[in-house]
This record gives sequence, C-alpha cells and structure tokens, in this order.
Amino acid sequence: MKRTASYQIELINSLSAGLFIEKFSRLSCSSRWVKELAKFRPFAHPEALFLAASEVWWQRCNKEDWIEAFNGRPLIGDMESFKKDLWCAIEDQLTIAATKEIAAELIACNKPYIDKFGYEWILLCEGLTPEQQLANYKRRIDNDPETELRENCVEDFKVTMRRLHLCLLDQDPYDHLEK
Repeated sequence: MKRTASYQIELINSLSAGLFIEKFSRLSCSSRWVKELAKFRPFAHPEALFLAASEVWWQRCNKEDWIEAFNGRPLIGDMESFKKDLWCAIEDQLTIAATKEIAAELIACNKPYIDKFGYEWILLCEGLTPEQQLANYKRRIDNDPETELRENCVEDFKVTMRRLHLCLLDQDPYDHLEK
C-alpha cells in the first residue's frame, strides 16, 4: 500500500533553539522573521506554523527585513549558487539545464534590477523555464518601486513557504546529506 505523505510538525518542534534558527535561516534570510517565528514554538499543528510564518512576514517584518531576505538569496541565474545552496539546486533545475547564453542573459538581469530597486530580484523559479523567468523580469523591471516591493515580497514568501512545506514532509535537502 502506498503511503500518502503528511506533514510532520514534530520535525520542527523537536529542533533545539539553535537548530531551529539554523534551519529557518535557510528558508528565509530575514533574521527578524526567523527570530520572531521562534517565539511561537512549539506549534500545535502545521497550520499554526503556516499562520505564524505569514503573520510574522506580513505583520512584524518591515521593508528593512524584507530587503535583508531578498539580498540573502542567490542571484537568479547564478550557476555557482547551485553548488552552494541545496535548495536552489532543487528549485532551479530548468535554469541549471539552460544554455550558457540564456544563463548569461538571466544573470545580466540582476544588475539593472538592483540598480533600479536597491535589492535583488526574487522569483520562485521552480517549474519556470529560463525564458519564463526572463519574461517575468521584463514585466517587473517597469514596475514602480512600491508595486515591485510588494511583488518581490510575495515571491520571497512563496519561496520560503515552499521550503517550509517540504521541511514538514521531511524533504529538507540539508537533513539528508551524506554523513
């Protein structure tokens, strides 16, 4: 019989304070998000964790915290990041397989974006072709600063929540490294 995957909140609740900070710092680079979320422990059930994660991101974090999160992520198209960040290696499979020309075009998008908005361009790239990522960039580079901050916040939170869901399914790549 095939077993249906289900969330395991004990994977989070059983972490020591230090391991919680370490794990959640790989989910989001906002130190405030991680520290504030830790205050909600232990979580009664997965939904309580999801609600707390959302509340902290949208109600307790501010622009400075969001920018810290953005700027802690690898640049889109940075092929070296796939060697250093196990989450990116999973999420960006289509980018890893891209031609060098497309990869170069993706990485080149980062400078004008950072110059205009002052922080890194964030996009949940899983399942998106490099061409779709480029189309996203071309649409968003014309946004006004307020609109783009909101859009980048949404994308960053999507990345974080995707990773959080996988952690609860015991699919954190850092938990399964060869010892």
